[in-house]
Order: sequence, then structure tokens, then C-alpha cells
Amino acid sequence: MNSVSLYELNKQLGLVIKTGLSANIWVHAEINSINVQRVGHCYIELIEKDENTGNIIAKSRANIWANTYKLISTYFFEETGKRLSTGMKVAFCVDVTFHEVYGISLNVVDIDPTYTLGESARRKAQVIKKLEEDGIIEMNKMLSVKSLCKNIAVISAEGDAGYGDFCHQLLNNKYGYAYNITLFNSIMQGEKAEESILESLDKVLERLSEFDVLVMIRGGGAVSDLDCFDGYNISASIAQFPLPVLTGIGHTRDVSVVDIVANMPLKTPTAVADFLINHTRVLDEKIDSYIALLYQSVTSLLDKHSRKLDQCLTLLPIYANRLVEKKFHSLELMEKTLELLSPEAILKKGFAIVEKKGKAVKTSDLKTDDEIKIKFIDGVVGAKINS
Repeated sequence: MNSVSLYELNKQLGLVIKTGLSANIWVHAEINSINVQRVGHCYIELIEKDENTGNIIAKSRANIWANTYKLISTYFFEETGKRLSTGMKVAFCVDVTFHEVYGISLNVVDIDPTYTLGESARRKAQVIKKLEEDGIIEMNKMLSVKSLCKNIAVISAEGDAGYGDFCHQLLNNKYGYAYNITLFNSIMQGEKAEESILESLDKVLERLSEFDVLVMIRGGGAVSDLDCFDGYNISASIAQFPLPVLTGIGHTRDVSVVDIVANMPLKTPTAVADFLINHTRVLDEKIDSYIALLYQSVTSLLDKHSRKLDQCLTLLPIYANRLVEKKFHSLELMEKTLELLSPEAILKKGFAIVEKKGKAVKTSDLKTDDEIKIKFIDGVVGAKINS
């Protein structure tokens, strides 16, 4: 049996690869791990996954030597605003080598930033499309921001400069408006950011009735730090959140999916604070206008009634005199009537009054032998009833 040593076999494989792949090759893959050494060399594990199952179907080591890594990483960041990181899909130009001990290795000599940008845009577009298909992309935008937003829940990192700028701007506003800020401390970048932010969203939900609005802010940083804000889970949670969400992610170069689904996307934490202050100012000015309108209405009403009162005071003596004259005339008529109806007036007309025991009587009050007095205008006579 003819056989060769493992070394000889690997050496032959190396020759086959060297002669078969004479030129550098462009290859696209996903970064599974990345390790930058202190001396500047970068060691990467590249993988490819099945699009349907997500299982790894290929894996290989890649090296970027220090001088090349310095050039490539700088160029890549200038073009994309991102740094090479785990989970990123890249297109490398590689020199394929085979080492007798370490096997196949890919030595990276160049990178195509446009591939990564296109892949990021593709993933972002997929998330947006799924949010649209689920019918939730506009849900948070449909919520109305309260006229008075005094109690504010904030998802941010406690020591983050953006959070400090937000608090300073909001609490030191020139109008003296008071706000209650509750921080839900979160990791706002890196691999653990998504999990941390989702946990904070759950905590806000547990205290939902305490707040008027939710603010999500972070300071500036690399665009790659914004990757977590393009994920479906965070975006869907923000889209369906029962409070209006204001975002100040802190980067003007790109718009994240979270910004797209938020009620009010703003560029920076300071811009979020300014929005809340101006929002309160609108309410304040509206109240001032209502007060001015009320004062004007009350003043106009008082003027109107004051004029009526002055008119009444002017007419009162006239009406009083007329009333007195009318009553005086009535009294005169009554006096004349009484004079006409007095016994003396009746006697003057030739009538007489018959009295019995000092009281005026009728014939029905009399009987035979009664003594009576007959009073005339000019005197009195006595008489006795005979029949």
C-alpha cells in the first residue's frame, strides 16, 4: 500500500490551492467573531448560514495583518460610519493560503464597504416591510401627545452625555416649567443593548399610569452603535407602545427603524428637551389667550351693564315722579268718590236716615210702637211706628 505522510498531503493540497487560485478572490460572508490583537493584527472567523434554516454551512479563518487592518478599518469606517463587528456581513478580497499545520486561511487584502451598506439597507428594509405587513408601523404615531407632558419616562444610560444634556436643557428652561423625569437605566449600544432596552420597556409598562410620554435618548457615537435600533423586536415594541414615544438617538447621519415608528423622531437629546418645552409653551400661550379672551368678555359685559345701570339711574327719577303723580291723581279721584258717597252728600240730595237706638235701620228691622229718629240735612225729628 502506497501512502504519504499527513505533512506531504497537506503540502500537496497547498500547491493545488496555490496553483488553482492564482489570483485574489472576492468572498462575502458573515463575521462570527473578531479579535484585534494589541500588536494590530485582526483575526476573524467567517461563516455562511443557510437562508432557510439559519444553520452554518461554511466556516473559515481570516487574517488581516496590522498594516492592512489599519488601512481597511479606517477606510471602512469613513465609508459606512460602522466598525467591523460580530454579525456584520462583509465582502473581503482575500489571498487563499494553506498551511500544513493550520489549514486553509484567508488573508484579507481589501474590503468593499458598499456590500455591507447594501446588506444593512436590505435588512432594514426587511424589518420595515414586516412592520408594515403586521399593520403596526404607524400605531405609535396615531397617539396624541398630551397638552401637558409633565411626567416623563426616559430610557437611556445613566452616565450618558446625551441624558445629561437632556436633563439640563429640560430642567433649566427659561420659562420655569417643572418636569418629573424618571430614568430607566439601559445599555444603549453593543450586543446587549436590545435585551436591556426591551427590559426597560417592560418596566415602563408596569408603571404606565405614572407617565405622560416615553423618551428614548442616547449620545452620539458610531453608526454601528445604532444597529440595535434597526431590529424588529425593539421597533415592534416601540410601534405598539401605549405611550407616545419621542426619540433622540443622537446621530444625524442615519435614521433608524425605531425613529421611523416613533411618535416623534428628533435628532438629539437636546432637541427632544426643546420639543417638550415648546410643547408646554404652546399650552401656556393658549391658556394666556383664553385668559385674555375671558378678561375681554367680562370687561365688555361689565361695560354693557354699567351703561344700562347709568341709564336706569337717569330714568329712575323720571319714572318715580310719574308714578307719584299717577298715585296722587288716583288718591284725588278716590277722595272725590268718597265725598260723593258720604252721608252728608246723600242727605243734601233730600234723602233721610232712619235710626233706631242709634243705628241706621231698614223697614224689615222695624215693628209697631218702635220709637225712631229721622235724620235730615238740617236736623233730626222723633217718631213712633203706628203701622
